[in-house]
Amino acid sequence: MKNLLANAKQHLIEVAIEVYLDRRGDLGTEEYREHFGNLGALIAVIDSFHSFSKLVQALGNGYFEVVGYFPSDEDMLESFLENIGLA
Repeated sequence: MKNLLANAKQHLIEVAIEVYLDRRGDLGTEEYREHFGNLGALIAVIDSFHSFSKLVQALGNGYFEVVGYFPSDEDMLESFLENIGLA
């Protein structure tokens, strides 16, 4: 289970970095600092998960909508599992 959790965290962190980098061009100087501070906070939250089931539960509760995982998307969980090599 450790590798599964590590893969899930790594995937979410990579997606978060990509999303935040894509959005940086639209920001002013002050917004830029806050934007990347939020990225750091999100990475810390992702790293704080100690079980895969808790991470998937958070995913299903909309906790990672900021990086494009929306619970209302019926294919979201399957897509996530494919991205970490499970489906």
